[in-house]
Amino acid sequence: MQKPQGQSRRIVRPELKRRRPPLACVQCYSRKIKCDRESPACGGCVRIGKGHECIYRNAPSDDHRPVQTWPRPRPRPSAKMLTDEGALTTRHAAYLAPSAVEGGMAHLKGSEMSTKFYGFSYPLNLYQQFPELRSYIAQIKCQNPTINELRDEIYGIANSLRPRYQQHSSQEGIVERFEALIPTRNTADMLVQTYIDRFEVIHRIIHIPTFMADYCGYWDKTCLVSADFFAQLLLMMATGSSLHPEVAFNGVQLNPSRRFCLRWIDAVESWLVPSTFDPASESSYTLTTHTLLVVAKRANSVHESALWSSTGSLVRRAMAAGYHREVGSAMHISLFNREMRRRLWSTVAELDLQASIERGMPPSLRTSDFNVHAPLHLEDEALRDSIDGMPPAPQLLDTWSTCSCQVLLSRTFVARLEICSLINGSQDRDVSDEVLQLSDTLIRALQEIPAWRDTGRSPRDQQTVTYVRSAVAVILDQYLIVLHVPMAIQSPPTWKTHVSRLARLDAATGILMHHRRLVDDGILSECAYQHGLVLGALNLCHELYLSWTNSSGMSHMSTLTSPEIAQAHLVVVERALQLLHGRVSTTLEGLNEFYVLAMVIGLIKSKICPQLTTTAEHVAAQQVIQLSEEVRSAIPTLSADDAEDASAFMCTQPDQSNHGFAPASPSAQVDYNFSMFPDDLGFLHGDFLLDEIQVS
Repeated sequence: MQKPQGQSRRIVRPELKRRRPPLACVQCYSRKIKCDRESPACGGCVRIGKGHECIYRNAPSDDHRPVQTWPRPRPRPSAKMLTDEGALTTRHAAYLAPSAVEGGMAHLKGSEMSTKFYGFSYPLNLYQQFPELRSYIAQIKCQNPTINELRDEIYGIANSLRPRYQQHSSQEGIVERFEALIPTRNTADMLVQTYIDRFEVIHRIIHIPTFMADYCGYWDKTCLVSADFFAQLLLMMATGSSLHPEVAFNGVQLNPSRRFCLRWIDAVESWLVPSTFDPASESSYTLTTHTLLVVAKRANSVHESALWSSTGSLVRRAMAAGYHREVGSAMHISLFNREMRRRLWSTVAELDLQASIERGMPPSLRTSDFNVHAPLHLEDEALRDSIDGMPPAPQLLDTWSTCSCQVLLSRTFVARLEICSLINGSQDRDVSDEVLQLSDTLIRALQEIPAWRDTGRSPRDQQTVTYVRSAVAVILDQYLIVLHVPMAIQSPPTWKTHVSRLARLDAATGILMHHRRLVDDGILSECAYQHGLVLGALNLCHELYLSWTNSSGMSHMSTLTSPEIAQAHLVVVERALQLLHGRVSTTLEGLNEFYVLAMVIGLIKSKICPQLTTTAEHVAAQQVIQLSEEVRSAIPTLSADDAEDASAFMCTQPDQSNHGFAPASPSAQVDYNFSMFPDDLGFLHGDFLLDEIQVS
């Protein structure tokens, strides 16, 4: 099988070819492994953390001088180092870049002029804090070569199917094309209600009574609806379908609803593309639809690696329309529209901040960039009544409303914005005092989350309240983790290290417990997008790893050194791995996260119970192999007949036969089906290569 691009190749220097010296550095030659002879250190030495020991025979100049690689402290590369011929190559910039990040945790993939950067708060970057992980994975993959075979097969197929973006040449008949994609009313009702109960209560985008009036009018045929309505309806249904595994997934085969979900997203995105270059002023409908598109993609794990770019574009679109500024009294804008502008801006800013922290990037905003007021704590019905009158008094925060989550998050937005800038920025200064102050702010916000107890609520409404409380807590815990990681991993440890490790442990455990309860109580499905799940799991694993590694020099967590307590925490992490399995099986996204987390769990098990090392290695390998086989088996379904998919998904209702699914052309199938492939499958592709380690 042809190997995918991106694997290391042996580089032979022309000037040395005639004398045929050993084509390896001293370290690689002694270990009998391949060497790419890169400078200032070869890739093999850098990957095992010994770049500072990499030397070459008969090196007359300092081209091959040893370099210190993170986590060893070293000076930042000078301008001369970056410009000298033969100095820092793009490949090694991936390992030198962390020096500009507080704590030294970043990742740059790619080569030459095609690279992709993952900053400090990107969850998978924590794998760098497990020094034994690479050799552990290499040993498992040596015993289970099927892992590499499945990886190469899936990776090769994903690379061969490049997206071909198809734009509609004409906007004529768009209403008819959108309407042809609407399913039966029973299906639409279920998906729209799911969207309102699980997504709209987190990110306020629409005015629910206004939309539902148009929605009922469409089905009752009492009013005409526009293309904007259909576009928003399709995106709401696509978002809601992410929480319905009984519809979206069956065994190891992707069911048609996943395909139609992606088709809904693709249809709206194709329609929106021309408006991207329209210099005309933005309408609220257009910005609302663009925001719903980002939410739908995020919920369904569609092109996750591009989410940060999408939210940044969304922020600029909102700013171009003036949503970042509080509307003056002289402007002829109603009270209703003023409040809807505040809600939409708050949602856009929150989406960008979340995308930034999850990708490890600085946010698109600074606190000085906006002065719009925070949204009012009002129900939609009360806001509708204020269209022609005075604005009603906001509700107390102890009273539940569909805006409660947005109001709570807006209270800590500035603090979380500062955390994201601080952690993912490039400043080199002592920030420990700022960390403790920001941590206190988030902890107080966690303690002030209302209980919203009301015995008169329906079970569905009570589930929504429980979900919102957990969602707010998870988001705040995410920022607590990334805030404390730099001090938690610093060496040598100080008393501040102890404080940060305790805070990180509590936040990581809290995230995993919230997700566990939401799934166990039937509020979320296992395939749902779990915010902060991987971040919490890896950080909890790192605390266990430090507690059970004698050489770590950090024995603060004495409670975790108890086998019983460590096993209890490990059970929580293994449950998180099960939840991640459900998401990967459904969306084909997150295979890297599952792979790394499964291996880390196996490594920790071998630390806690050395006598079970062999069993732990076998379990980790089988988990990765099983999920990879499920992903591979799902790929052939992408070319299934579309008409058969439609008949399998749609209920037959004679009075609604005109609301079926329109079949897509074969060329269109390639476009939206590509969204099913993981964007990040190559993140660690060049790091854990079995063929770079020769086993005797």
